[in-house]
Formats: sequence, C-alpha cells, structure tokens
Amino acid sequence: MLNYYLERSLMANKGHRAGGKFVSSHTTLIEAAEAIVDAANQDPDVTKIRLGIIIQSQGSTDLRVKFRDEDSGIVLFIHKRCTQEVRLYTSNVQGVRTRLCRFALNNGYAISFMKLKQQRRSTPRYAHA
Repeated sequence: MLNYYLERSLMANKGHRAGGKFVSSHTTLIEAAEAIVDAANQDPDVTKIRLGIIIQSQGSTDLRVKFRDEDSGIVLFIHKRCTQEVRLYTSNVQGVRTRLCRFALNNGYAISFMKLKQQRRSTPRYAHA
C-alpha cells in the first residue's frame, strides 16, 4: 500500500522534489536524475539532498552518473543531453556510494568516479616573504 502512495506522489510531482530530505528552493529534476535521486531519498544514511544547477549541453544521449566524494557526503553529476549536480549529505559516504552505484548499474546508468577535490593551501602559492 505504501508503494502505491509513493508512486502516485512521485507521478504527481514528476520532475520536482521538495520537503523531507530535500533542502533548497530549487526543486526541479532532469528526467535522468529522478530515479537515482529517489533511490538516495529512500537510503536511511542520506540525511539531506540538495538539487543543483541544470546545464544544457549538446552532449551524449547516454545515461550516466559521476560520483565525487566530499567530506560532507557525495556529489552526483547526472548526464543525459543535459547535466544536473546533486549533493547528498551523509556520514556513511562509502555505504551510500556503494548502494547508489549498484542501483545505477542495475538501472542502465554508466558510472564513473572523480577524485576528491584538492585541499586548499593554507598559504598562497606565491606568498611574498
């Protein structure tokens, strides 16, 4: 019964997500991002989801997602004709990443990984003495 109401709710809000774990005034999702963001929303280790900017591109029509680990969680870059950035906040980065990778592969996404952002230097590179 719960799945019936969940499916009806998602159908009524196709392309938009708000409330619960979703934080930000931006609620629009590209079609390619809907399934993986809904999977992240159901993961108990994900505490917050921030939907990011959508970038229109002339890119590939292949469905793919890039994962980038950060200190506060994971950033997803979801691609198919356009790109959307989605930030997932969690204290269990490895567990959430593993579950979402399995979900993505089982649902036709190609996956890739980005390196952790380089730490900022505490002193400027060309500091004057």
